[in-house]
Amino acid sequence: MIGDNMKISRRQLRRLIEESIDFSPDLTRMFMDELDSSFFTGGYRYPYLFFYEEFPDNCMVSIRLTATGKNIVYIDDIVTQGEDCQRNGYGRQFMEVVVAMADSYSVALELDVAPTSNTPLDALYSFYQTVGFQQAGVADH
Repeated sequence: MIGDNMKISRRQLRRLIEESIDFSPDLTRMFMDELDSSFFTGGYRYPYLFFYEEFPDNCMVSIRLTATGKNIVYIDDIVTQGEDCQRNGYGRQFMEVVVAMADSYSVALELDVAPTSNTPLDALYSFYQTVGFQQAGVADH
């Protein structure tokens, strides 16, 4: 009885298995690995990555990322450090590279815009829009 109702060919079984398993590459991990090999890293243990780039005048830009889903990376924090290092374009240079790499791997970057310095919120929104971010239409995002 059961045998008559449950006949399935190998071809049908293979198709069912292929449909149920995602064989696409983990682009998020590949993106994070490339960032890890392209910048100085302060610690990388997937799904978390902290890395930085040094600039002239003892300036440094650092970023902390978390892979939050398939092809989605959340920017936990981005900071420009050093005396008189704000508004010199270092953060922009850094973010343009990160955004370009994310785009090349089809990885979406997400962040919550929140000032941690004297920078007005409007200026932060403007900055992120000029490097390719769009408002998500979600409160606090």
